[in-house]
Amino acid sequence: GQGNYGSGGPGTYEVCVSPTDATTQITLPSTPAVAPGFIVGLANGSVQQWSATDGWTELHDGTWGSAITAMVTYGEGIVVGLSNGSVEKWNGPGTNPDPLTWSANWTELQTESSIGQSVTGIIVHQGSSPQDDGIVVAMSKQSAPSLTSHLVQFWDPTRGWTELQTGTGTAVTAMTGYRAFGKAIDGVAVGYSDGAVRYWDGTIGYHSGWEELPT
Repeated sequence: GQGNYGSGGPGTYEVCVSPTDATTQITLPSTPAVAPGFIVGLANGSVQQWSATDGWTELHDGTWGSAITAMVTYGEGIVVGLSNGSVEKWNGPGTNPDPLTWSANWTELQTESSIGQSVTGIIVHQGSSPQDDGIVVAMSKQSAPSLTSHLVQFWDPTRGWTELQTGTGTAVTAMTGYRAFGKAIDGVAVGYSDGAVRYWDGTIGYHSGWEELPT
């Protein structure tokens, strides 16, 4: 994402997770000499930006009422996932240099889960063509484990949401981008609460492109 820091200009953010609190997500600028600062997603659902020139700016208050459990840079802003299963996209500062206006720049991509699922991870996926670029979202198991859960979903600006994988009685606990040998694009390696590890090769479709990896 990008932010204007007075005369410092825009900066590009990279995501890392706080090692001390899984519900606190922190973004850091890749060019600290130009744009020193970071964005924090908190357990109360608020999103705060700090910069060396402007101090703290609230990008979203705690009205979501749910902890932020995942965050990734996307486009000129960020995408956050919440413990209630919703996914929200901050579109960046836009053309207004006043940080106090940036809290209005949010778009809801996915509403609160009706079956008690939470977001466990988000990564950016670059496909073989621009229309296949988007985000991969991992979910926990639902409140009734015997019923089917949305485990892995894909979102892009053109098609919206595509269900990549469903399951029963399990949750996604880890996810990372990975390019398998011989593949032209990056896929995603996914770990599950039952110990299974599967690889998605980037094929966008229901239960398409998945391979079980031996453990």
